[in-house]
Formats: sequence, structure tokens, C-alpha cells
Amino acid sequence: MAFETHLGMFIAEADNRIVQVNHTFTEITGYSEAEVLGQTPTMLSSGYHDADFYRAMWQQLNAHDRWQGEVWNQRKNGEVYPQWLTISVVRNNDDGEVTHYVATLSDITHRKAAEQDREHLQAQLNQAQKMESVGRLAGGVAHDFNNMLGVILGHTELALLQTDENHDLYSDLKEIQKAAKRSADTTKQLLAFARKDIISPKKID
Repeated sequence: MAFETHLGMFIAEADNRIVQVNHTFTEITGYSEAEVLGQTPTMLSSGYHDADFYRAMWQQLNAHDRWQGEVWNQRKNGEVYPQWLTISVVRNNDDGEVTHYVATLSDITHRKAAEQDREHLQAQLNQAQKMESVGRLAGGVAHDFNNMLGVILGHTELALLQTDENHDLYSDLKEIQKAAKRSADTTKQLLAFARKDIISPKKID
């Protein structure tokens, strides 16, 4: 009996031996029907999951007759890929013994790639928002600092007007003036960063 769906499907007996698969299963896994019949689903294992993962899977399956989740399996060509797997238990009506396991699986490679793209874009957005916050902070600090530098430069210039080159404080006042002017240049760069201006515009051909 053949069964077709957009999902890959396989049926295994109680001993976990596969007795039937559909065409989509062979397309997803790369194995032919003849290659998987009589085998167990462990032939698809990629080694990605540890023993605790499968132990929890079987506990859930035995307790609720159903398990579903994301599994990383391996195709025949060795490619490891993500799939969404659902396993259901079929029991005998008379004594409740397990007779079969029915599993459906879908290749979610594209969905995972889309999720990773969204996460990457979100990370870029978060970084841009952080930079915007840093820019606002830098602009505020630079503005306040620029005001203080204006006071320092103003008083330094007044003091220089009251001295000459021979005065003991003249060289010290000139150094204060130079340092203040250099600091003023730095604040201009911070303000330009905050406004997203071009800091050092140059002519180009």
C-alpha cells in the first residue's frame, strides 16, 4: 500500500524495524525504499544528539503515545540537516501492546536559515540602537564639555592679556590654552559623531 503526502513518512513495527516509507521520505533522506526497509531509524542518526536526548524522547513517547520536536539527522550523502519529526504510537485494541510507530518528518533547512537571518538582522538592529545611544551620550557629554572649555579658554585669554612673555605664568597659560584647544577639537569630533557628520571631509577626484 502506497501513501503520499508533502511530509516524509515511515512506519516501523514494535521492534523499531521500518516496514514502509513514502516517496517524500526517500527524497528527503536520499535513501531508496529498499535501503531502509528492515532497518531501524537509527540509520538516519547524525550523532548530533546525545543519549539523554533520545532517552527523553522515548520516555515522552511511552508516556503519551506521541513525541514531536526538532531533530538533526543525516542524509545518505552525509549532509546533516534539521527536520521536524512527529512520532505516534499505534497500540493493539485488545491489550494495548505497541504494534507500530508512525512517523512524519519535514525538512526545515530553509526555515532554520530564515530564522538565522532574522536573528542576524535583529543583532544588527540591536547594535545600531546601541550605537545610536552611544552617539546621543557622546553628543551630550561633548556639548557640556565644550561649554566648560569655552570658560577655560576665555579666562586663559584674559590672563594672557594681563601678562607678557617674560611673566612666570605666561608659558603655563600658553600650555593650558593649547591643551584646551586640542580638547575643543576632540569635542568637535564627538559632536560630529553624534550628528553622524563627516569628521574630516576631503576633496576627491
